[in-house]
Amino acid sequence: MGEELWNAYPPAFTFSHGGMFIARTGMPKDKFIDMYLEKIGRNPEKHSHVMKQLDRYVKLVQTGKINGHKLSDWVANEIWDTIASMPGESTGSPFKRSV
Repeated sequence: MGEELWNAYPPAFTFSHGGMFIARTGMPKDKFIDMYLEKIGRNPEKHSHVMKQLDRYVKLVQTGKINGHKLSDWVANEIWDTIASMPGESTGSPFKRSV
């Protein structure tokens, strides 16, 4: 599951002014995969939810509606919940973090 997310996440994002940044930085791939699997509790349903939100997130970044993040930050901050709560076709996250 971690490998699938790593491969699906864009390697870089373009800024509106023409620059770009490498999005798959922040930690080594193997450590990232471990962190991701821990964050989702190795839950295939949650992983499926994350992947759906990733598709939506990439479209929002590409259209300039939100800023891109490094992949490690996207996972560490569980940005998929933020994307799920944004107006649009998503109905929210069934996997909200408990506080």
